[in-house]
Amino acid sequence: MYTSADFLRDIVERGDYRLWIDTAIKGAFARWSVKVADCTVAPSVTFASQLRDWIGKEVSSIHHGFDHDAFFREQAPLRQELQAQFAATEGAIRILFVSHYNYYRNFETLIRAIAILKKKLHPRAVRLILTCKTVHER
Repeated sequence: MYTSADFLRDIVERGDYRLWIDTAIKGAFARWSVKVADCTVAPSVTFASQLRDWIGKEVSSIHHGFDHDAFFREQAPLRQELQAQFAATEGAIRILFVSHYNYYRNFETLIRAIAILKKKLHPRAVRLILTCKTVHER
């Protein structure tokens, strides 16, 4: 929706200014999030191209899934900050959330799910590892 001029034009023509403002604000946050990301991955080549045109930054694609061979091919050690994060979660069930912020990414559902998992798996620790940077991080 954010990258579609047709969608924005349509909601203005329908007079739905509330949805237009809502979409514009959320689109600005989404655009910022993708711009500051170290790497953005789209689920298709077409969507990666669309995001690349919208942002002006390289976007990779993994076609609707996970490429096991490509993922495990790289043998370089993790950056020190990631090594420290993984060391701090040793023995815990780690949930890796690969995404950037966007309202439809269901962060709220993720947080509720973590709480449920913590209750069900107690006393085992459950840790969430994000691939995006939160606002307070620098």
